[in-house]
Amino acid sequence: MKAKYGLALLGLVIAAAAVWLLTRPAPLANMSHACPQPESGVSIVTFSGQAGEQFQFSMSSNITSGELDLSLCDQAGNVVKRMGQAKELATHFTLLEAGIYTLRMEYRDFSGDFSAAVYRDGPMG
Repeated sequence: MKAKYGLALLGLVIAAAAVWLLTRPAPLANMSHACPQPESGVSIVTFSGQAGEQFQFSMSSNITSGELDLSLCDQAGNVVKRMGQAKELATHFTLLEAGIYTLRMEYRDFSGDFSAAVYRDGPMG
């Protein structure tokens, strides 16, 4: 009897995982970088959006040394949201203007690894 419930539970877990894998949002843009030795630089990805469109930004890092700074810039190069430094971060943002935006990760004397991604978060408001 216990085996029957165990198999049913396993089947539900597998079905839930399959649904999640098939319906999870795909990133509009993403980046990742690993630095075994300290280095400095900038990683960027771009995406376009319309005024009122909502986005989610996520970042994770494993910092051995140095600094990371994540920011969002508009097409003129102005910083419209500074997300700063974090080991893990998930934040939301609504675009005020249509255009091409840049997610910019600056790293200074950094060793470790990081990844960041942009997802469409919801309907235009």
